[in-house]
Amino acid sequence: MPASFPKRSLPLAITLASLCACRSEKPSEPDTGPQGWVSLANDSDKNFNALTFLDEKRGWVAGAGGSMLATEDGGITWVPRETGTSQSLFALVLVGGRRLFAAGAAGAMRHSDDGGATWTPVASGTNARLCALAFPGNGLGVAVGEEGVILRSLDEGETWTSAGSGPATLFAASFPSPDTGYIVGSAGIILKTVDGGAAWTKQESPASDTAELYAVHFTDGRHGYAAGQYSIVLKTVDGGAHWQAVNKPPVQGILALHFLSPDEGWAAGDFGKICKTKDGGATWMEQQITGKDTASTIRALVFHGDRLAWAAGDYGALLKTTDGGGP
Repeated sequence: MPASFPKRSLPLAITLASLCACRSEKPSEPDTGPQGWVSLANDSDKNFNALTFLDEKRGWVAGAGGSMLATEDGGITWVPRETGTSQSLFALVLVGGRRLFAAGAAGAMRHSDDGGATWTPVASGTNARLCALAFPGNGLGVAVGEEGVILRSLDEGETWTSAGSGPATLFAASFPSPDTGYIVGSAGIILKTVDGGAAWTKQESPASDTAELYAVHFTDGRHGYAAGQYSIVLKTVDGGAHWQAVNKPPVQGILALHFLSPDEGWAAGDFGKICKTKDGGATWMEQQITGKDTASTIRALVFHGDRLAWAAGDYGALLKTTDGGGP
């Protein structure tokens, strides 16, 4: 996923959480009634890889070439932010509700304490592409990426050290607690830590050697999902001791996951598709998206509460829903 993460036509509960229309006129605020997902106007054609919101108004999206946009009105208007890097950014998270932290290509890392107006470079100690970040609390930070790189911080990202390496490119991480976390990656790899990322063990995966896993989300210490290439969605109800495949949603490559509970969740990815399940993956329903160029690949999902959410993806794609995307 060199230029855009991941780059293919098919294909951090604390999670990592690694996104097209150009309009000159100022858009009016979308109707807040039931509406599914609606496209948000902005002046970018960049591929967006990561998205985060502090509250229902303030949010940021980042992507190709170090691009970043910020909103203070829930996504009605977006303004550019200079990140000080030309490296593509694949991860963007809020640390302690105050600090923005971004990571991306060539080991790029930086943080901002003023809402993205200014950024301070951080030494990651690697030249590998960093695909995901997680800050589950107690000062712990974890970053993962290509070449199986796993980095760990004990001071909220001020300094980083290697925590070993995985056997494949690692795309996403989710921490249901500061001690327990999961990483997924290529060749169906699933890794688990029970000591805050100091050590990682490989779990048995039904996707082993057959599909890349791009997204993972745990709702608590026992219930979690992983998803990726070929529409595959894996589920665990025992903290990763066992994983099983559930029915596939109509999304060929799943790049983003979010679950509100063990039963209710969303999967998004290729061709701008967003699907929802209410029964733990037994069935999936594709959700309605309205607006221009809604077929752009979706790479990030973020929720504020149980119904207000945003999505971001390729060619400047930004979406919003106030009703969880519909029924």
